[in-house]
Amino acid sequence: MNQHDHPLFELLRGKVSIAAMDLIFNEKKKIDNLFNHCSVCGHHLSTTCGLPCACQLSGYLEAGQKVSVDAVDVFLEEA
Repeated sequence: MNQHDHPLFELLRGKVSIAAMDLIFNEKKKIDNLFNHCSVCGHHLSTTCGLPCACQLSGYLEAGQKVSVDAVDVFLEEA
């Protein structure tokens, strides 16, 4: 899963499901569109899936931080 190799996801790899990683990766792709078109995030992924949404991911990127496992709902962590 080369798409999961982004440093932003380093702390999540091997600790959350691949399906959750895919959702977060797809949400990351929305960041540019969100700010280039003055869109509103809506926090859909965060409220429905317990995963960081585009605006939260943007905050991690701006701060130079990695998404922590604590940002993911416990039910999406791998057993």
